[in-house]
Amino acid sequence: MNSHLRSGILVLPAMVVLACGSPGQGADPTPDGAAHHSDGPNAPDAAIGDAAVKTCNGQVADRSSPATGCAAATCDACVLPATATATSCTVDGACDFTCPAGTNKTATSCDPPPPQQASLISAGTAFSCAVTANKRVKCWGANDLGRLGNGTTIESHVAMDVVGLSDVRAISSGGAHTCVLTETGAAKCWGYNGEGNLGNGQNSNPLMPVDVTGLGAGTAAIAAGGLHTCAITATGGVKCWGSNFKGELGTAPSLRYSNVPIDVVGISSGAIAIASGFYHSCAVLNTGRVKCWGENKHGQLGNNTRVDSPTPVDVIGVTDATAIVAGGETTFGRSHTCVLTSSGGVKCWGNHGFGQLGTGGLESDSPVAVGVLGLASGVTQISAGQLNVLAVTTTHSVKGWGDGSQRQLGSATTVESLRPLNIPGLETGITAAAAGAAHSCFITTTGGVKCFGTNYHGEIGNNTTTHSVTPVDVVGF
Repeated sequence: MNSHLRSGILVLPAMVVLACGSPGQGADPTPDGAAHHSDGPNAPDAAIGDAAVKTCNGQVADRSSPATGCAAATCDACVLPATATATSCTVDGACDFTCPAGTNKTATSCDPPPPQQASLISAGTAFSCAVTANKRVKCWGANDLGRLGNGTTIESHVAMDVVGLSDVRAISSGGAHTCVLTETGAAKCWGYNGEGNLGNGQNSNPLMPVDVTGLGAGTAAIAAGGLHTCAITATGGVKCWGSNFKGELGTAPSLRYSNVPIDVVGISSGAIAIASGFYHSCAVLNTGRVKCWGENKHGQLGNNTRVDSPTPVDVIGVTDATAIVAGGETTFGRSHTCVLTSSGGVKCWGNHGFGQLGTGGLESDSPVAVGVLGLASGVTQISAGQLNVLAVTTTHSVKGWGDGSQRQLGSATTVESLRPLNIPGLETGITAAAAGAAHSCFITTTGGVKCFGTNYHGEIGNNTTTHSVTPVDVVGF
């Protein structure tokens, strides 16, 4: 799975007329949720205790008796936005109301929040997430396992705030969970946790971010996979947690899973980049070389064998890697790995059944690294989906290859491609890409977010569930 993400919500001007207040009401809430209380007939608040009348939206409101509040009979013409809920009368007899979560309350309306600019993006299975310029996180799409981190299990077709995050500098989404790093290097995760892949010592699915235990401050990088997660520590070591079904934790194969981080054997320092696939993991070292571990059915470990390894093995043919991504799916174990080189080139290895290696040749797997056709240089970022790969170039265009049957390559193709294709609508103006299971998302040079692909759960974020082969704007950016 990969690491790394404008239009506002239209509030219709429809109005409703609701009664304001009710007999027997005591304390009068103010717009900020506080309350004004009277201590009886001698209360010093003359505006409440002494004034005989106040106006309420043009109506005369009886305020001579603080105990009864604002009588409904004299405050029944409060006109509120259709999305608001009438709550009570304020001290001066005006109507107060509550706005839905995610909107901004003004004196007379519930307005959508201003669009945010995105700085980082990630995509998982049927959901997407982005870090905003103010270092908060928004997610959209499926939410059955708490994938959106907003305290509910209700899917959202527009970007919604993740609860409790304000200083995020890195993000990675896996199969059904997401992890972030804060400015201090603390790690937090949310979503599916059945295999302990959130690393908080438990196996329940939290609906909001939880702290990963045992990493300490200064964590350098994090990568969420299918059912596990790996991170680089402050000292350059690697720790993983979650499922160990195929040895993807890089430790004793007898361990089925771990719900807390454990050390990967043989990498106690020197790691600079990390990737987690479905059942395998890889790390780039400061020498430019790569080590991988876990399942190797299709050669995704890159060591010229197809034998699983619970401990790291050397990838053949890579000496200048700077970044790494890993993709794959669980049904047939088809997985692939790609690196970005210091010269801006891309190399891949593993399954090529859908053209994931981008060589342009026959659809045969490769257990060693091979160059992607036409991409020996000029690439700034890569992202791996289940069966496809995306690359952002120095000219801010996007190229994609592999499976396109679920629209994850946009209108470039709806079948498979054995070589990189230019993606229509993304020929310029793109700074980052994120490949999900069956959809893809992008950050524009202006901080906007665009997506296309399968959209059963609103994962392309345009407030619909209509699939799209052309890039659409994500609502909220």
